[in-house]
Amino acid sequence: MTDAAAVEALSNSFAPFARGIRYVRFLPAVVAACRPQTYFEIGTSRGFSLAAVDCAAVCVDPKFQVEQDVIGKKPSLMAFQTTSDEFFARHDLSRLLPAPGAVDLAFLDGMHHFEFLLRDFMNTERHCTKRSVVMLHDCMPVRPIVARRLGKPRPMQTGTRRAVAETGGGWTGDVWKVLRILQTVRPDLRITVFDCPPSSLVVITDCDPGSRVLAERYDALVAEWMDADFAPGWFDALHDAVPLVSSRAHLDPAVLRRRLGLDE
Repeated sequence: MTDAAAVEALSNSFAPFARGIRYVRFLPAVVAACRPQTYFEIGTSRGFSLAAVDCAAVCVDPKFQVEQDVIGKKPSLMAFQTTSDEFFARHDLSRLLPAPGAVDLAFLDGMHHFEFLLRDFMNTERHCTKRSVVMLHDCMPVRPIVARRLGKPRPMQTGTRRAVAETGGGWTGDVWKVLRILQTVRPDLRITVFDCPPSSLVVITDCDPGSRVLAERYDALVAEWMDADFAPGWFDALHDAVPLVSSRAHLDPAVLRRRLGLDE
Protein backbone atom coordinates (compact mmCIF):
# COMPACT_ATOMS: atom_id res chain seq x y z
CA MET A 1 0.00 0.00 0.00
CA THR A 2 1.34 3.45 -0.88
CA ASP A 3 1.80 6.17 1.75
CA ALA A 4 -1.17 8.10 0.35
CA ALA A 5 -3.37 4.99 0.30
CA ALA A 6 -2.45 4.19 3.91
CA VAL A 7 -3.44 7.67 5.03
CA GLU A 8 -6.66 7.54 3.00
CA ALA A 9 -7.69 4.19 4.47
CA LEU A 10 -6.88 5.33 8.00
CA SER A 11 -8.91 8.55 7.78
CA ASN A 12 -11.86 6.94 5.96
CA SER A 13 -12.20 4.44 8.80
CA PHE A 14 -12.48 7.22 11.38
CA ALA A 15 -16.15 8.17 11.83
CA PRO A 16 -15.74 11.91 12.66
CA PHE A 17 -14.04 12.49 9.28
CA ALA A 18 -16.22 10.12 7.22
CA ARG A 19 -18.31 12.88 5.61
CA GLY A 20 -15.65 15.56 5.49
CA ILE A 21 -13.97 16.93 2.37
CA ARG A 22 -10.27 16.16 2.07
CA TYR A 23 -8.29 19.20 3.12
CA VAL A 24 -6.59 19.76 -0.26
CA ARG A 25 -10.04 19.96 -1.86
CA PHE A 26 -11.34 22.28 0.87
CA LEU A 27 -8.45 24.75 0.58
CA PRO A 28 -9.90 26.42 -2.55
CA ALA A 29 -13.07 27.20 -0.57
CA VAL A 30 -10.98 28.94 2.11
CA VAL A 31 -9.09 30.86 -0.58
CA ALA A 32 -12.35 31.94 -2.23
CA ALA A 33 -13.77 33.03 1.13
CA CYS A 34 -10.84 35.19 2.26
CA ARG A 35 -9.72 36.43 -1.19
CA PRO A 36 -6.05 36.80 -0.18
CA GLN A 37 -3.56 39.14 -1.79
CA THR A 38 -0.69 37.53 0.12
CA TYR A 39 -0.03 33.94 1.15
CA PHE A 40 2.53 32.39 3.49
CA GLU A 41 3.21 28.70 3.87
CA ILE A 42 5.42 26.51 6.03
CA GLY A 43 5.77 22.91 4.89
CA THR A 44 5.22 23.05 1.12
CA SER A 45 6.49 19.53 0.38
CA ARG A 46 4.98 18.53 -3.00
CA GLY A 47 3.13 21.80 -3.47
CA PHE A 48 -0.53 20.79 -3.37
CA SER A 49 -1.52 23.60 -1.00
CA LEU A 50 0.71 26.20 -2.66
CA ALA A 51 -0.92 25.49 -6.02
CA ALA A 52 -4.32 26.42 -4.57
CA VAL A 53 -3.54 30.16 -4.41
CA ASP A 54 -2.87 32.68 -7.18
CA CYS A 55 -1.66 35.63 -5.10
CA ALA A 56 1.85 36.75 -4.09
CA ALA A 57 3.32 33.97 -1.98
CA VAL A 58 6.23 33.11 0.31
CA CYS A 59 6.87 29.46 1.13
CA VAL A 60 9.31 27.68 3.44
CA ASP A 61 10.39 24.04 3.44
CA PRO A 62 13.68 22.36 4.43
CA LYS A 63 13.42 20.04 1.41
CA PHE A 64 11.05 20.96 -1.40
CA GLN A 65 9.59 18.03 -3.37
CA VAL A 66 7.38 20.03 -5.74
CA GLU A 67 5.76 17.88 -8.41
CA GLN A 68 3.46 20.36 -10.15
CA ASP A 69 3.03 23.93 -11.37
CA VAL A 70 2.92 25.98 -8.18
CA ILE A 71 3.49 29.34 -9.88
CA GLY A 72 0.27 29.47 -11.87
CA LYS A 73 -1.00 33.05 -11.99
CA LYS A 74 0.96 34.24 -8.98
CA PRO A 75 2.53 37.69 -9.53
CA SER A 76 5.44 36.59 -7.33
CA LEU A 77 6.65 33.52 -5.48
CA MET A 78 9.57 33.32 -3.05
CA ALA A 79 10.73 29.89 -1.89
CA PHE A 80 13.11 29.42 1.03
CA GLN A 81 14.64 25.97 1.43
CA THR A 82 15.34 26.09 5.13
CA THR A 83 13.66 25.41 8.45
CA SER A 84 11.02 27.80 9.67
CA ASP A 85 13.13 28.81 12.68
CA GLU A 86 16.03 29.71 10.41
CA PHE A 87 13.70 31.58 8.08
CA PHE A 88 12.28 33.80 10.81
CA ALA A 89 15.74 34.35 12.29
CA ARG A 90 17.13 35.59 8.97
CA HIS A 91 14.19 37.28 7.25
CA ASP A 92 11.48 39.83 7.96
CA LEU A 93 8.39 38.29 6.39
CA SER A 94 6.57 41.62 6.15
CA ARG A 95 9.36 43.01 3.96
CA LEU A 96 9.06 40.07 1.57
CA LEU A 97 5.35 40.64 0.98
CA PRO A 98 3.79 43.38 -1.15
CA ALA A 99 2.67 46.49 0.71
CA PRO A 100 1.33 46.76 3.33
CA GLY A 101 3.34 43.64 4.16
CA ALA A 102 0.71 41.63 6.03
CA VAL A 103 -0.19 37.97 5.65
CA ASP A 104 -3.75 37.54 4.39
CA LEU A 105 -3.71 33.73 4.40
CA ALA A 106 -1.24 31.30 5.95
CA PHE A 107 -0.95 27.52 6.04
CA LEU A 108 1.31 26.02 8.71
CA ASP A 109 2.18 22.38 8.10
CA GLY A 110 5.85 22.06 9.05
CA MET A 111 7.60 19.91 11.63
CA HIS A 112 5.03 17.82 13.53
CA HIS A 113 6.28 18.43 17.05
CA PHE A 114 4.02 20.83 18.90
CA GLU A 115 6.73 23.23 20.09
CA PHE A 116 7.70 23.83 16.45
CA LEU A 117 4.14 24.58 15.33
CA LEU A 118 3.59 26.81 18.35
CA ARG A 119 6.65 28.87 17.36
CA ASP A 120 5.50 28.92 13.74
CA PHE A 121 2.13 30.32 14.77
CA MET A 122 3.69 32.90 17.10
CA ASN A 123 6.11 34.06 14.41
CA THR A 124 3.45 34.15 11.71
CA GLU A 125 0.87 36.01 13.79
CA ARG A 126 3.28 38.93 14.18
CA HIS A 127 2.82 39.56 10.45
CA CYS A 128 -0.96 39.18 10.44
CA THR A 129 -3.92 41.51 10.94
CA LYS A 130 -7.32 40.92 12.50
CA ARG A 131 -8.56 40.05 8.99
CA SER A 132 -5.89 37.39 8.40
CA VAL A 133 -6.71 33.70 8.18
CA VAL A 134 -4.24 31.13 9.53
CA MET A 135 -4.69 27.42 8.83
CA LEU A 136 -3.10 24.60 10.85
CA HIS A 137 -2.94 21.01 9.68
CA ASP A 138 -2.87 17.63 11.45
CA CYS A 139 -4.28 18.80 14.78
CA MET A 140 -6.80 15.95 15.19
CA PRO A 141 -5.08 12.53 15.05
CA VAL A 142 -7.29 9.61 14.06
CA ARG A 143 -5.70 7.27 16.59
CA PRO A 144 -3.12 7.64 19.37
CA ILE A 145 -0.24 5.95 17.55
CA VAL A 146 -0.13 8.54 14.76
CA ALA A 147 0.31 11.27 17.39
CA ARG A 148 3.60 9.85 18.64
CA ARG A 149 6.68 12.02 18.73
CA LEU A 150 9.21 10.38 16.43
CA GLY A 151 12.83 10.48 17.48
CA LYS A 152 15.03 13.56 17.52
CA PRO A 153 13.31 16.73 16.23
CA ARG A 154 14.26 17.29 12.63
CA PRO A 155 12.58 18.52 9.43
CA MET A 156 9.92 15.96 8.52
CA GLN A 157 6.60 16.07 6.68
CA THR A 158 3.45 13.95 6.98
CA GLY A 159 3.68 10.82 4.83
CA THR A 160 7.43 10.26 4.95
CA ARG A 161 8.46 6.61 4.76
CA ARG A 162 9.75 6.55 8.32
CA ALA A 163 6.64 8.11 9.80
CA VAL A 164 4.36 5.75 7.90
CA ALA A 165 6.45 2.73 8.88
CA GLU A 166 6.42 3.59 12.58
CA THR A 167 2.79 4.70 12.89
CA GLY A 168 0.96 2.76 10.21
CA GLY A 169 0.21 5.84 8.08
CA GLY A 170 -0.86 9.45 8.52
CA TRP A 171 1.67 10.65 11.09
CA THR A 172 0.44 13.85 12.77
CA GLY A 173 2.89 14.06 15.64
CA ASP A 174 1.70 15.88 18.74
CA VAL A 175 0.67 19.17 17.13
CA TRP A 176 -2.82 18.57 18.51
CA LYS A 177 -1.41 20.20 21.65
CA VAL A 178 -1.14 23.54 19.84
CA LEU A 179 -4.88 23.50 19.19
CA ARG A 180 -5.61 22.89 22.85
CA ILE A 181 -3.05 25.50 23.96
CA LEU A 182 -4.60 28.15 21.72
CA GLN A 183 -8.10 27.27 22.89
CA THR A 184 -6.97 27.58 26.50
CA VAL A 185 -4.49 30.47 26.45
CA ARG A 186 -5.79 32.57 23.55
CA PRO A 187 -9.59 32.77 23.91
CA ASP A 188 -9.45 35.96 21.84
CA LEU A 189 -8.80 33.89 18.71
CA ARG A 190 -11.71 32.55 16.66
CA ILE A 191 -10.85 28.89 16.08
CA THR A 192 -12.83 26.62 13.75
CA VAL A 193 -11.93 22.96 13.27
CA PHE A 194 -13.26 21.45 10.05
CA ASP A 195 -13.80 17.70 9.59
CA CYS A 196 -11.33 17.46 6.71
CA PRO A 197 -9.58 14.10 6.34
CA PRO A 198 -7.03 12.90 7.09
CA SER A 199 -6.57 14.88 10.32
CA SER A 200 -8.77 18.02 10.23
CA LEU A 201 -8.12 21.59 9.12
CA VAL A 202 -7.95 24.26 11.83
CA VAL A 203 -8.81 27.76 10.63
CA ILE A 204 -7.98 30.72 12.87
CA THR A 205 -9.21 34.30 12.53
CA ASP A 206 -9.16 37.39 14.77
CA CYS A 207 -5.36 37.29 14.99
CA ASP A 208 -3.60 39.88 17.13
CA PRO A 209 -0.07 40.74 15.92
CA GLY A 210 0.54 42.66 19.13
CA SER A 211 -0.21 39.76 21.46
CA ARG A 212 2.75 38.54 23.52
CA VAL A 213 0.87 35.98 25.60
CA LEU A 214 2.33 32.96 23.84
CA ALA A 215 5.86 34.36 23.69
CA GLU A 216 5.86 35.19 27.40
CA ARG A 217 4.51 31.77 28.38
CA TYR A 218 6.23 29.69 25.72
CA ASP A 219 8.73 27.84 27.94
CA ALA A 220 6.12 27.13 30.60
CA LEU A 221 3.61 25.91 28.00
CA VAL A 222 6.13 23.56 26.40
CA ALA A 223 7.03 22.12 29.80
CA GLU A 224 3.36 21.75 30.75
CA TRP A 225 2.25 20.05 27.54
CA MET A 226 5.30 17.96 26.63
CA ASP A 227 4.00 14.78 28.27
CA ALA A 228 0.27 15.45 27.96
CA ASP A 229 -0.21 12.49 25.62
CA PHE A 230 0.92 10.13 28.39
CA ALA A 231 -2.09 11.06 30.51
CA PRO A 232 -4.80 8.36 30.64
CA GLY A 233 -7.65 9.06 28.24
CA TRP A 234 -6.00 12.02 26.49
CA PHE A 235 -7.14 10.89 23.02
CA ASP A 236 -10.83 10.63 23.90
CA ALA A 237 -10.61 13.85 25.91
CA LEU A 238 -9.20 15.68 22.88
CA HIS A 239 -12.03 14.60 20.60
CA ASP A 240 -14.62 15.34 23.27
CA ALA A 241 -13.24 18.85 23.74
CA VAL A 242 -12.96 19.84 20.07
CA PRO A 243 -16.22 20.06 18.11
CA LEU A 244 -15.78 19.40 14.40
CA VAL A 245 -17.51 21.64 11.86
CA SER A 246 -18.81 20.23 8.58
CA SER A 247 -16.55 21.15 5.67
CA ARG A 248 -19.19 19.99 3.22
CA ALA A 249 -21.63 22.56 4.60
CA HIS A 250 -19.14 25.41 4.09
CA LEU A 251 -18.13 25.12 0.44
CA ASP A 252 -20.04 28.29 -0.42
CA PRO A 253 -17.59 31.19 0.12
CA ALA A 254 -20.32 33.42 1.56
CA VAL A 255 -21.30 30.77 4.12
CA LEU A 256 -17.67 30.19 5.02
CA ARG A 257 -16.98 33.91 5.38
CA ARG A 258 -19.82 34.20 7.87
CA ARG A 259 -18.57 31.18 9.80
CA LEU A 260 -15.07 32.67 10.06
CA GLY A 261 -16.35 36.12 10.99
CA LEU A 262 -14.80 37.76 7.94
CA ASP A 263 -17.87 39.94 7.31
CA GLU A 264 -17.98 41.35 10.83
